[in-house]
Amino acid sequence: MSQATLGSAYQNSSLFSGYYLDERVYDLDGWDCDDEARDALTELRELWELERDLVASYNENELLDSWIDEALDVLGFGTLSETTLPGGGGYNDRLLFESEDVRRTAATRKRDGDQDAAYNLSAAILEAKQWDADFTTRFSEQRSYRDASHQVKYYLEHTPEDVEWGVLTNGRKWRLYGTKDYATEIYYEVDLPELLESGTLEQFKYFYAFFRPEAFRERGGASFLDTVWNESETAAQELGEDLQDNVFTALRILGEGFLRTNDGLELDPEDEEGLSELKEQSLVLLYRLMFVLYAESRGLIHPENPAMRDEYEQHFGLNDLRTRIHEDVQSGDDFGDYSEISTQMWGRLDELFTLVDEGEESLGIPPYNGGLFDADDHEFLAEHAVADRYIAEVIYRIGTTETEDGEFVLADYADLDTRHLGTIYEGLLEHEFRIAPEEYAAVSEDGGQVWKPATGVSVADAVETVDEGDLYVVNDDGERKATGAYYTPDYIVSYIVEESVGSLVDDIEADLRADGLEPTETEYFRRFWQGVLDLKILDPAMGSAHFLTAATGYLTARVMEVVREQEIQGYDEQDLRREIARECIYGVDINGMAVELAKLSMWLETLAADQPLAFLDHHLKTGNSLVGSDIEDVLGDESDQSGQTKLTDWMDQTRQRALEHVLERFSDLLSIDNETLGGIKEMEEVYAEIREDPLYRHLLAMVNVHTASEFGLDVPDDAEEQMAEALRDGSWDDIGTTDCFGRRKQRPRKRASSTGS
Repeated sequence: MSQATLGSAYQNSSLFSGYYLDERVYDLDGWDCDDEARDALTELRELWELERDLVASYNENELLDSWIDEALDVLGFGTLSETTLPGGGGYNDRLLFESEDVRRTAATRKRDGDQDAAYNLSAAILEAKQWDADFTTRFSEQRSYRDASHQVKYYLEHTPEDVEWGVLTNGRKWRLYGTKDYATEIYYEVDLPELLESGTLEQFKYFYAFFRPEAFRERGGASFLDTVWNESETAAQELGEDLQDNVFTALRILGEGFLRTNDGLELDPEDEEGLSELKEQSLVLLYRLMFVLYAESRGLIHPENPAMRDEYEQHFGLNDLRTRIHEDVQSGDDFGDYSEISTQMWGRLDELFTLVDEGEESLGIPPYNGGLFDADDHEFLAEHAVADRYIAEVIYRIGTTETEDGEFVLADYADLDTRHLGTIYEGLLEHEFRIAPEEYAAVSEDGGQVWKPATGVSVADAVETVDEGDLYVVNDDGERKATGAYYTPDYIVSYIVEESVGSLVDDIEADLRADGLEPTETEYFRRFWQGVLDLKILDPAMGSAHFLTAATGYLTARVMEVVREQEIQGYDEQDLRREIARECIYGVDINGMAVELAKLSMWLETLAADQPLAFLDHHLKTGNSLVGSDIEDVLGDESDQSGQTKLTDWMDQTRQRALEHVLERFSDLLSIDNETLGGIKEMEEVYAEIREDPLYRHLLAMVNVHTASEFGLDVPDDAEEQMAEALRDGSWDDIGTTDCFGRRKQRPRKRASSTGS
């Protein structure tokens, strides 16, 4: 498609797949409409010539009559004006029908009082605003929706299920919203006057094919828009799988880059600890890069000021750097043309990661404030660099995808969601770096990929090759890439959430009804909302938080149903998600990187583009949920089966003092505001103080020693009594230095970290 006169024919805010729109939509029957589109383009250009100098002076109704309705007529719609929502609560500016015949049938039924039938016959709803109005400007008066984009979503939720699409327009921008998602930030948009003035016929079809009646008409069970949406989901899945394969190569290249750039970084083939550290830190860097590409594509990093946008893109932007690398490769340059000495790209990335970690308001970068970008948490990355030659190839590998024609194009990270990013990571969990004893080649075998000596592999069959002494990525079975998925499919997660979390919400509603409350009563919502916040949802092996993000979205949707039903003011969907994440969501994973990705997923799930990552360290923990001891069991009153006295008899008031002190510190932690960067930093400081608090550490040590004894490790018979006495009389430092207690306090944490820390 030629785009010489127009940068882009559309703006896709995650409703469809950008890759699908650019590369595959041409294959659909609904795109084969050149003759009809040419006629419509001619008519609309003539109409625009008459109205272009007048539209800015029109009020909303005049704009509807003189421009929007005329455009709808050219497209072929029949319309009904100001149709009241079923059940009241507002009206749609226009109901759109596939033809005048259908409109007349709907009008007859509407006249006869059958309001729902009019909606059931419609192709879509349309809401109009004044010329070039900002869809995100908050309404000054109290309404059930905060702005225009929220309004059209609200209307879709209050119309019959047959109405699946809504159009929002200010005359210039025409947006499509669907019912298959719950976010107002998800839409497809075109600038119609810009297309009329500067677009080609092929570009104009990004308006015509998507907004004409035929786009909404079902054929074979699906409309053109349904097909684009469904196949976009498939394209996103394919992109995730393609990126997963690319990451295996990128991970190896990055590890090799560290070794070749840093003279003092030499690893022996038998140095498992060193190879493991290199792999983990290379993976951290890869995920930093992928997160930034994702955040940039989703507008989470987006300076509003044009000058600041240029500043960001020129000096920091990763997408800009990726584009330049892609252009170099497409023009015939090789990665070897980049310097193996210069670390200029590394310096740029280091500055970018600092900005992401700490935030920079003028550049539109919210503070992520999670461990993924914290230099103190990743000293290896702070002390080592990678030369441009390797950074360039890594960015190219994770930043491009191969088309059906074999062409490598820029991957649209906006098509992905956090599940795809998590899946890529989980697919690498069981892999490690090794050093090749001879030249190796990876080949496809039984649905996976395995490493073999290169001497027995043809060049055509090799997926990847490594020289003798170089790094390669492999799992315990000798595979570069195993078969099968590493995550629970969406439909299973949705089913689990609905059956488990959904039943808890159903119980809350049943209890309220049993108390004589009705969903229309204010007290019903107050108690319902509090009941939801009292829920504690735990995933004991959370991975990258697929289940937890789904649970957060589900709870938010259930609460919003009541909010919209009662038309309650002051409850914003984004704020509800954040509150639910803070109050209800808990998770554990034995892998520390998975925990960081879970925090990232939860941040993105709350859609807090203008806020830092909420402090979740005390909710999402690194540990083994199958192993550990409950502090109350360790300090309980009962005696064990041997008749040995438990700690309570030794601790008396000391036990209460220690527990009350620790609980008081946690109470202080939870009382801190978790919305501002300052508040979150304060929570970090208080939490760090708690973890270093002597009484807290002593209690934790008791739990670890108790766990060691439960696993049959060598613990003195009077160990608990000695620790209790030491805690009471202040001689803990002495007991803590003995071989037995020093080892036992650490060993359980190495074997299976306590999730209570």
